[in-house]
Amino acid sequence: MPNEHPRSRRVAGQVQRILSEAIRTGVRDPRVAGVVITDVRVARDLSSAQVFFTRLDGAPVDADTAAGLASAAGYL
Repeated sequence: MPNEHPRSRRVAGQVQRILSEAIRTGVRDPRVAGVVITDVRVARDLSSAQVFFTRLDGAPVDADTAAGLASAAGYL
C-alpha cells in the first residue's frame, strides 16, 4: 500500500502552520495585515518550497503586499 501522506506533504503542512502563525503574530508590517497562507508545496527532496498566499479581505494582492512579505522574508 503506497504511503498516503509522504514526507513532503507532512513538511508542507508544518511549514504552512508555522508561516501562518509567524505572519499573524510576529510581522508588524501593515502591508502584510490580513495575509493568509493558502498552500505550500515542498519538493520531494525537501530542498525548496512554493508558498501561496492571498489576502483575507478578498482584495487583490498588490505590489505593496508582496513587498511587505519580501521585507519580512529574513524573519520568516
